[in-house]
Amino acid sequence: MRQIWRGSAVVAVLVLLLAGSLFAAPGPQPQRGGRIVIAVGTDVLTFDPHNYRATTDIIVDRLIYDTLVTLDLQMRLRPNLAVRWLNLGPTAWRFELRRGVKFSDGTPLNARAVKISLERAAKAPRAAAFVGAISQVDIVDEYTVVINTSRQFAPFLNHLTSPIAGIISPAALERYKEAVDRNPVGSGPYVLKEWVPNQRTVLVRNPDYWGKAPNIDEVVFRPIGDESTRFLAFRGGEVDVLSDPPPHLLNQLKADKTVEILLSPATRDFRIGFTVTHPSLQDVRIRRAIALAIDRASLVKFVAEGLAREATCGVVPPELMRTNPCVSIDFDPEKAKAAMAEAGKAGGFDLDLWTPEGRYLRDKAIAEAIQQQLGKVGIRVRLRVMEWGAYLDALGRREGPAFIIGWGFTTGDPATAMRQNFWSRSAFNYSNYKNPDVDRMLDEGEAEFSPARRAQIYQQITDILFLRDVVGKEIYHKNNIYAVRRRVHNFGAHPLELIDLSETWVEGR
Repeated sequence: MRQIWRGSAVVAVLVLLLAGSLFAAPGPQPQRGGRIVIAVGTDVLTFDPHNYRATTDIIVDRLIYDTLVTLDLQMRLRPNLAVRWLNLGPTAWRFELRRGVKFSDGTPLNARAVKISLERAAKAPRAAAFVGAISQVDIVDEYTVVINTSRQFAPFLNHLTSPIAGIISPAALERYKEAVDRNPVGSGPYVLKEWVPNQRTVLVRNPDYWGKAPNIDEVVFRPIGDESTRFLAFRGGEVDVLSDPPPHLLNQLKADKTVEILLSPATRDFRIGFTVTHPSLQDVRIRRAIALAIDRASLVKFVAEGLAREATCGVVPPELMRTNPCVSIDFDPEKAKAAMAEAGKAGGFDLDLWTPEGRYLRDKAIAEAIQQQLGKVGIRVRLRVMEWGAYLDALGRREGPAFIIGWGFTTGDPATAMRQNFWSRSAFNYSNYKNPDVDRMLDEGEAEFSPARRAQIYQQITDILFLRDVVGKEIYHKNNIYAVRRRVHNFGAHPLELIDLSETWVEGR
């Protein structure tokens, strides 16, 4: 058995920090209260973390719900609702819970609440890639649980940090049942005040929060799909924080002394995906021709204007695991034409390409550029732009032949996203890809504790997916990009595309 302990501060470091602050120039002091308005590209679709649908759900849910453990801004594991944990063996973990915590409806946090939430999440199709390995949660006493997994699962602690493993009030689950998706009750720093679909989500500070109380009283998320409209709302003072500002307007923001640009790596890929069972794309030679005809470097340099990182080495972001050698189908229009001829399509063919607007950095613009690139080799693209919720529903029905998609590696580990996207029984396997060998290797990757061996396994999976079977073509790895008014201090952009408002405060509000 090995004990894993997190969270104790090093006194010497604190002393040095305090000593340094004695000689630092005084700056503005944090203020309590006020309101912050954040413009995002898409609306919240559900407040039920176990049945989440997209990243905006996770961003908001993280402010409402707590998890047993968490990852800080430096991607280090930290205690949260669990104060300590012990690995009992390959398939069992013991967690001691924080005492004195209450959900926002007054229900106490205890072992029963954890058991009900995690066993519910384990059965939810959309949470399966995160906590589906949980077979049973045993109650040891009021504040101790043992979580059993059905198989050896190396990234288990990382998976428990995801908001999708959030702990929901058992009283709320009993009262609202599936309607908890509109009536969220967690133990996090904020509670839901108002949700007006496609207009705003309003959170207010939880007065009974067990941790350090946040400074800001009210957090408003405003969904604005069109990037230009989102930009104008920011410039007009309607919002305080702008996510993914338009690249061609970024210089205007940089010249504004009242605005700060925050840019940092994020663990998300962005690609064109193929539904491999669609009649128009069943032939791998056709899929390879499309991949060969796409000039990824130009898309990143000129359409995304260099604000993303070209994905030349596979699907997994390099911050999490490096692919060596690189996995890539590079731009080669002559090879694209040869692949088309081999497939009996020398005269070209028609292709439907779907895209959302405003969900990802330059998503629609990149789809339009791909349309032009494919046209040069005789592939006639019909572009379809869809509203985000309807888009996800249609992808879930496997209706889109070719589609723009991005995926966050929201546990800081490759296992979740790879299983969500490419496991044969995943609800998120929009490519409808089914391969028993890949299913087996996904299991092996999750069971393997050796980092070197895990990297080899995911390398093999990536080779099969993107070189042999061509389920899509990678375009870029995302950066977090926020324009923040300078009166907003300590806005935390998390590498996992979450936001951290624990130290954020608003000056003069």
